[in-house]
Amino acid sequence: MTITVGRKTGEPINFENNPQEKVLQSALRNQLAVPYECATGTCGSCRAKLISGELDQGWVDAPGRKALKTERGEFLMCQAVAQSDCEIRIPSSVSEGSVKGFIPDHYSGTVTQLKQLTDEVIAFSVALEETISFQAGQFMTLEFPDIVGARAYSMVNYAQQTDQLEFVVKRFEGGACSRLLFGQSLELLENQKVTLFGPLGHAVFEPDLEHDLLLLAGGSGIAGMMAMLEQADQIGYLESNSIELVFGVRSAVDIFYLSDLQRLTTKHLNNLKITIALSERMTDGELQQTTNLQVTQAFVHELISAAPTSDHTMAFIAGPPPMVDASIRELITDKGFTAEQIRYDKFA
Repeated sequence: MTITVGRKTGEPINFENNPQEKVLQSALRNQLAVPYECATGTCGSCRAKLISGELDQGWVDAPGRKALKTERGEFLMCQAVAQSDCEIRIPSSVSEGSVKGFIPDHYSGTVTQLKQLTDEVIAFSVALEETISFQAGQFMTLEFPDIVGARAYSMVNYAQQTDQLEFVVKRFEGGACSRLLFGQSLELLENQKVTLFGPLGHAVFEPDLEHDLLLLAGGSGIAGMMAMLEQADQIGYLESNSIELVFGVRSAVDIFYLSDLQRLTTKHLNNLKITIALSERMTDGELQQTTNLQVTQAFVHELISAAPTSDHTMAFIAGPPPMVDASIRELITDKGFTAEQIRYDKFA
């Protein structure tokens, strides 16, 4: 089937849409720079309007549909599947061949190496059937058998090319994937087949820009930050640039990736600072440095005022929406960051 994107100026853009493929997926796979954020129906950023043709709207209860004017033909590109040739309109400029970075595509893989990091956090890997390249900070959408809809998870690992992707998932009360991952023995999940699409996401580490980095992570939002730290370590980025990470969790027992963070700070004492922010009250023994890591009782956004800043600093934020929103406010109002200096992912 063919999707036609009408434009106010210039000729319409046509691209191929495979059967059962989401409109957003086919647009990105065909290198169209179309708007999106979560790619899973939560945010509503990929809103478009159907001019002609037929669509299967997909997940009717998607939170992102709440702001749609469905009576006017508006739909979510990340959910809709074309049932015929379609003409659509997208409320932003669209151009061909302008997808930045690696072109997203469909992949198949097998779940391996599951490990429970805390009571609320599980890590797992996916062995892909082919290799992939991505930018540190990007994510994939994963679809599990018998679970409706895709889930977006950021890569924890980084390599220029790899057939192994590492993910971390925090328990979400009532979530279907949480019931799958936390509701049974991890051994039963080994060799589970999954389908993936990506890489996706714009909050990416670009070493060529030579920025100092301020990384603000809440819970599983640390995933993409770990990939950034891994890449920075691999390429010697910390020899001439500084990175500060604030990692927020509820209590000391909720800290994960501790040994990895300790290893990196020990290796890069001069240019890497990591602070663990615990939102709950700590015991005296927890309020101390832990092998070059600072542990303190605070919310992530409360520590921004003490962080260094300059026109040369790029801030990355990932975590729950309240934490992301509070951090953005602090960066702009207290630290004087511009919008161009901030990149974020909301884990809604």
